[in-house]
Amino acid sequence: MTQSWGYVKDPVYKSSEQLIHILIEVVSRGGNLLLNVGSTPEGTLEEEALKRMEEIGEWLKVNGEAIYETRSYKTFRDGNKIRYTLKKDSSYVYAVTFDLPDEELILNNVIPKSESDMFLIGYNKPLDWIRKNDRMIIRIPDEVKIMIGAGLSHALVFKIKPSKQ
Repeated sequence: MTQSWGYVKDPVYKSSEQLIHILIEVVSRGGNLLLNVGSTPEGTLEEEALKRMEEIGEWLKVNGEAIYETRSYKTFRDGNKIRYTLKKDSSYVYAVTFDLPDEELILNNVIPKSESDMFLIGYNKPLDWIRKNDRMIIRIPDEVKIMIGAGLSHALVFKIKPSKQ
């Protein structure tokens, strides 16, 4: 969580967003993340460490299905800001975006079944999407933009039923 593997007085912590992005990056490549949390000389955890773990846990409560019991998708990334994971049973692909989209999200590596519903995890209504050439374009409704503006998430997860594995 900091720049050191051991105790350092007054450490500089990575932000919760940085830690969540590291977790997504590692899982999208098929790995597991070991998050080091060092104790103080008194054997307690620093308040910053507890705060980071709580924020990561809150993100995972909503988006954990894109992390737990997943594996690497055939293409783990789409540019610099989108990572993919695949449910172990191959039933869903998850597109995780570090950039919070304004009007639409364009995915180049996943084509869903034409009858598939598209969901943003944490938002209960299906999203509109279209296929244009070999791209998938997900429209972001105003209601979701407001949620994003209110600090909905450090990374958004889109749940997609793929047409082929």
